[in-house]
Amino acid sequence: MDVERILEGVERAMSDREVGRRWVKKFVKGMSPNDLALAVRTNFDPWNAAVDKYRLYNPTIASLTRLMLKMYWNGPGGIEYSLTSVRKIYDELAKNPKNREVLKNRETKRYLNWMCAKVYDAVYSFAFEGMLT
Repeated sequence: MDVERILEGVERAMSDREVGRRWVKKFVKGMSPNDLALAVRTNFDPWNAAVDKYRLYNPTIASLTRLMLKMYWNGPGGIEYSLTSVRKIYDELAKNPKNREVLKNRETKRYLNWMCAKVYDAVYSFAFEGMLT
């Protein structure tokens, strides 16, 4: 059941102060050069994908997710810290040598700036204002 899966995630997350940084790294680490190039071409919105994947439109899941986001918003390993630096995202993507060529592209840099701002705004609005944008 989805609620049980979320509760297990909450329990694990409560014991880990670096959870925000790990969530961002996990998402970024999975991006291949083709994924990154496609995201840039299509202005892929990872927040919309997360809403669908984690069923954040479900009121119970949304409430638990908001709680987790608020718990791990601040601090050195927090979600805000991880989403406010495009450089951190860029550096994480650059760890994959195959991504480096795509990262040289001006449009990729523009996309990363847009994506970080968009996701930050959407996550903040969801967590603290209850808005599912």
